[in-house]
Amino acid sequence: MLSLSLVADTIEFQKRGLPHAHILIWQTGCSSEPSAAFVDQFISAELPDPKEDPLGFVLVQEFMMHGPCGDLDPKCPCMKDGKCSKRFPKSFQDTTTFDEDGFPIYRRRDTGIKARKSGVDLDNRWVVPHNLEILKKFQAHINVEACNQSYLI
Repeated sequence: MLSLSLVADTIEFQKRGLPHAHILIWQTGCSSEPSAAFVDQFISAELPDPKEDPLGFVLVQEFMMHGPCGDLDPKCPCMKDGKCSKRFPKSFQDTTTFDEDGFPIYRRRDTGIKARKSGVDLDNRWVVPHNLEILKKFQAHINVEACNQSYLI
């Protein structure tokens, strides 16, 4: 059985005075090394198909797209020394994997689905990882990431 416990949280205020929360939820009752399939049940870094899930598509387009930055907008606030500080755009990835340090590399398939932001069409390489159920409930930017090593915190 999957159970979750809140381990830590902080709330800070960003430049425009908006609250910004960092919440760590520890998962108990399962193996210490989650599989890619397990991560994919909870986290997506892809645009939903607008025909199959129009609400999901609109919400990801509105709240979960990074950029455009880099060559598309060199003056974007995330740009540091000519590169995106958040390492966007990511590369296309057919499956979720983990790097040698345990960081997830989320599935980002080249599906041909694009979302328009600031007059630019962006694909899955620009999607911020999220949980679609949480996104639909709160309709706000909520970045969800997997952390399977305590030293990554």
